[in-house]
Amino acid sequence: MTDVNAGDEVVHEPSADRFVLQRGGREIGELTYRRTEGRAALLHAEVRPDLRGQGLARTLVLAAVQWARAEHLTLTPVCGYTRVVLARYREFRDVL
Repeated sequence: MTDVNAGDEVVHEPSADRFVLQRGGREIGELTYRRTEGRAALLHAEVRPDLRGQGLARTLVLAAVQWARAEHLTLTPVCGYTRVVLARYREFRDVL
């Protein structure tokens, strides 16, 4: 779906209600959600502990925002991390 860095890719798996961050074909992070009519609740974002602090989880949130815009959804951040990211960046407010 979205290229992050060379060798990194965000893949949307709608059948599993999640976005997966992959590096070299291996899963290094995920963001899970629950979709209902017109809305998606962002439940949990996580990146492998040894890769934290590099903005990778924010990349997952950005992928969810792009998806919400394309699908005309409103996001509800349940996870503390997604709540902070969505509140911090003005450019994400249109999906709240």
